Amino acid sequence: MSCSGCSSRAWAFADVNSRILHLPGLVLLALAGSAVLDRLRPAGHDAEAASGGWRAVAADVCWLRAYEAWRVQDEALTELLIRRTLSWDPRPQTFWVNGARMMAHDFPAWRTAGDPAAPAAVQAEWRRNGARAAIGLLEEGLRRRGPDAVLLCEIAGHHWHGLGDIAAAAAYYREAAALPGAPWHAGRLHAEALLRLGRRKEARDWLRTLLPQLPAADPAAQRAIVAERLAQLERELNRQ
Repeated sequence: MSCSGCSSRAWAFADVNSRILHLPGLVLLALAGSAVLDRLRPAGHDAEAASGGWRAVAADVCWLRAYEAWRVQDEALTELLIRRTLSWDPRPQTFWVNGARMMAHDFPAWRTAGDPAAPAAVQAEWRRNGARAAIGLLEEGLRRRGPDAVLLCEIAGHHWHGLGDIAAAAAYYREAAALPGAPWHAGRLHAEALLRLGRRKEARDWLRTLLPQLPAADPAAQRAIVAERLAQLERELNRQ
């Protein structure tokens, strides 16, 4: 099956599967049945009383069921099970990130594959709707989990590549970069977004602030690349 980002989502499903397989067999049999899961679904005060451990197990089983729905390209059931997974356990980032990516990339791709003769404008709207749904899911994740740099970066990416809203992407990347432990690419992409928007002086000032924070010993920080980009930008602005 061809879809955007499938390998990362398949890895996420496999990771959950490896954890599920370590559970006692009777627990698996009890939880794996759809009817049992439906009876255990959190509702009202019952959700507050549920054990964190049982909720995590139920979420993992729901996620595996979502994988089965995803494999057969059942959009409605996949989304239902993604949301049910998150109703059980909102803690794992992978549920939010990969669930949103399915909505943004796979769902529109399935629709296009099912109706390849659809006008380009209709297909583009499917992609925009997918991005909006992904952003909505991730925003819900922020409300339930609190500030999260990874989710903010994902929202930024969907704004940029899904909706073409680079200004919104710039704002989300900046918000992500300000959080402790933020991925290094958040700061770099904020600068890149500013440059795409023509806000070159802002980008220069941002990179001046960012560069001293980047550790030379961490390849992921790409300090040398940022330093080179800043120097190039300084030269260009000085010539004006």
